[in-house]
Amino acid sequence: MRDGINLTKLGHPALVIVQKQFEKVAREQARALGMPDLRICSYAWDATGGASTAQDAEQAKRVIIELPQLLLARSH
Repeated sequence: MRDGINLTKLGHPALVIVQKQFEKVAREQARALGMPDLRICSYAWDATGGASTAQDAEQAKRVIIELPQLLLARSH
């Protein structure tokens, strides 16, 4: 989070990638540190360590498809 915020403040594009269960905390921290519009991408993760499912594969495809757009979007 802090790396993403520091890079953004220096004028570099940044995207913070977090596990879904940490997204709310990441967004709260970004707001608290003065960067409410920090680009944050979250992904689901199977904490059980089990085999990937079709749903996991679809989630991965969604993130891959969104990454270029997220990387090119401007933070405020």
